[in-house]
Amino acid sequence: MIVTRWISFCIFFISSGFVIGQTEIQVFNEELEALPFVEVYTSNFEFSTLADEDGKVQIPEKLKDNQLIVFNFLGYQQASYTVEKLKENPKVILQQGLVLEEILMVGRTDNQSRDLPGKVESINSKIFKLTNPQTTADALAQHSDVYIQRSQMGGGSPIVRGFEANKVLLVLDGVRMNNAIYRSGHLQNAITVDNAVLERLEVLYGPGSLIYGSDAIGGVVHFRSKNPQLNFDPSRNINFFGNAYVRYATANKEKSTHLDLNIGTSKFGSFSSISFSDYDDLRTGSKRSEEFPDFGKRLIYADRENGEDIIVANPNPNIQIGTGYSQVDMMQKFLFQPSEKLRMIANFQYSQSSDIPRYDALSELDGDGLSFAEWYYGPQKRLLSSLRTDITQESMFFDKIILIGAYQKIDEDRIDRQFNSTNLDRQEEDVDIFSFTADLHKYLDSNQTLEINYGAEFNYNDLSSTAFRTDITDGSISNTILTRYPSGGSSTNNLGAYALVKKELKNLDLFGGLRYSRNRLNVRYNLSDNLPWPKEYYDGVSANNSALSWSIGTAYSHTNGLKLSSQISSAFRSPNIDDLAKIRVKATEISVPNLDLKPETSLNAELNISQQIGNRLIVSATGFITTLENAIVRDNFTLPDGSIFLLDEGDTLTTIANINANQARVRGISINATSSLTKSLKLSGSINYIKGQRKNTLEEESPLAHIPPVYGKFTVSYEKNAHQFSLKLRYNGEKPLDEYGGSEDNLENATINGTPGWYTINAYYLKQVSQHISVSASLENILDVHYRPFASGVSAPGRNVIVSLNASF
Repeated sequence: MIVTRWISFCIFFISSGFVIGQTEIQVFNEELEALPFVEVYTSNFEFSTLADEDGKVQIPEKLKDNQLIVFNFLGYQQASYTVEKLKENPKVILQQGLVLEEILMVGRTDNQSRDLPGKVESINSKIFKLTNPQTTADALAQHSDVYIQRSQMGGGSPIVRGFEANKVLLVLDGVRMNNAIYRSGHLQNAITVDNAVLERLEVLYGPGSLIYGSDAIGGVVHFRSKNPQLNFDPSRNINFFGNAYVRYATANKEKSTHLDLNIGTSKFGSFSSISFSDYDDLRTGSKRSEEFPDFGKRLIYADRENGEDIIVANPNPNIQIGTGYSQVDMMQKFLFQPSEKLRMIANFQYSQSSDIPRYDALSELDGDGLSFAEWYYGPQKRLLSSLRTDITQESMFFDKIILIGAYQKIDEDRIDRQFNSTNLDRQEEDVDIFSFTADLHKYLDSNQTLEINYGAEFNYNDLSSTAFRTDITDGSISNTILTRYPSGGSSTNNLGAYALVKKELKNLDLFGGLRYSRNRLNVRYNLSDNLPWPKEYYDGVSANNSALSWSIGTAYSHTNGLKLSSQISSAFRSPNIDDLAKIRVKATEISVPNLDLKPETSLNAELNISQQIGNRLIVSATGFITTLENAIVRDNFTLPDGSIFLLDEGDTLTTIANINANQARVRGISINATSSLTKSLKLSGSINYIKGQRKNTLEEESPLAHIPPVYGKFTVSYEKNAHQFSLKLRYNGEKPLDEYGGSEDNLENATINGTPGWYTINAYYLKQVSQHISVSASLENILDVHYRPFASGVSAPGRNVIVSLNASF
């Protein structure tokens, strides 16, 4: 019923189009054999398709003559030609081997990846048909150099260059996801992005504050979803096509299904999507080390019987009871392109989960029993609506401008009940987010060797926080517990403006840019709170801060395949409501606001080198060092009236707050290699090594939190005709306990020695039955190894069989 309404809703908005022409192109290898199912797309993905079984593809006449068309096929060098050249010669010949870089538009500003001095990674979602990642976090872990932490199965917190949570910026279709309550611990918001509708995953490593503002210290993860495609077929008035899949996995009895529909006329397009996934409790691997034979086993779990909490022995300790959940994701996009100069996309997305159990808390032991009988996140809801306008027209101030206005609504609930308690505590957070960005590009000379990108950003967050307690025996409700954030409401205002200049020389590009940002936070407490706050807290208090960030860089390329790039840049993270005013009572301490809290700032230096050897091997390496100043930590704090205590019904609570105290240094190296041995056989691998130290006000050094152990992957890929096979080895080194960075690394979820090293062997197979039907089968963690990624509270899947059926029409 939902799907029927969804299709009807889309068709309602479609108007009739008119017939236009097209040019037929055929793709061959060097022996003039036709290559089937070659990827063909424009650099901005305005047009994207697959060649048919005979290597033939229709190129729309509507595309401009200078528009670049890209041809991509595994084991062959990527080729690109203008539409004009293809009209002159409709035969495309791909040469065996590799190319140093792909022509890709990345990030909010759609800059070409080769125009950026830092490391950029782009993952085409077409690989997902082979590997079948269950969530977007899984896709990042499988296909990028991003490390993923999990507190529960329904999560996935990206770690980029040793930075995590609110020090990594998540962006969806140019709209920042980070909001006023993104915390410094571990965040699970990435799974609210449906990987079934992604066009690409883009990771911009290193500081990104110049263009993106606050939070982009470790890097930027940009999720680019699919856009509607217009009608380019002269034989019909409407371009209608769709994709669907069903998938099942054994490790958590995953049952997933997806449907998307595209309807396009010559000027108007619609893309509609719905996905649903249901996961049972996760079964982890059974093969453990002799040293820790019970590590990660779920020996007991809590249940309720006859009105009492009881401890139940788990008949299969490898089943992690308290991990299952379900999720539904919907997306609707409308594209209106009346001319080549104007393009508008309305974007509507909605994601809602079931209750998501907090497994690390549910498995926490208290003596011989359990600490919690219940602990889960209430249905996690994310709503996004945005309007993007692209104007391409030479003028005095810009050649192209991108405007994005957006509204988001985030609902986060936390519900917990201690074992043998009748009090069910509930904290509810609702965040309304309004944002606007303007990004402009202008060539400053006739030869197009000097250009400027500049723009501005506005972001407003409004936070409502409530809390109440329910007695599960009689259903009575009381307001005796504290809200997570100020009960009278909170808000943040962010303003920023930037400029980035690029100069192209013969083989050298020079970059330089500057950004200024200003941030204001407002918090207020209600008189009805259970604590006696200082009087000014009831009237409302504000905090203001600002930050100046900059970047300079170079990029050198040589005809022998050598590419060098370097940059020195700063970044910042403005304090949000979670930093400033999260209310936490623990033992004899209570956290209070610090209105003098300043932004965390970083300085980063990095060097990237890439060398293509012949047309079969590419080796690249990136080295970086980042220093963090004014790092936010919790410490004793004095209230505005000079007191250091609050009295709560006779109890004396010491006041603490977040302050700027720590310094930190992170350094690391990443090495990647890709080799094409034959037309069908390809090897690739990566290794990442990161170290981090922090220094307190006494100049004492200790390990920094969020630093993963050495990790990487090695992949053998084979593709011929309609068959695709991949064998992947994923590995992690050990993380000794003395290298943990404190409570945020979750020592309680490791062994007494820390996190053991591990590796898994995984096999994937895809059969393209026809141009419209494909089937895939995978076997992950073939050896059924038990492992738990660093800092995670839940163990990873054991041996996992995945089968899926994909159809396009």
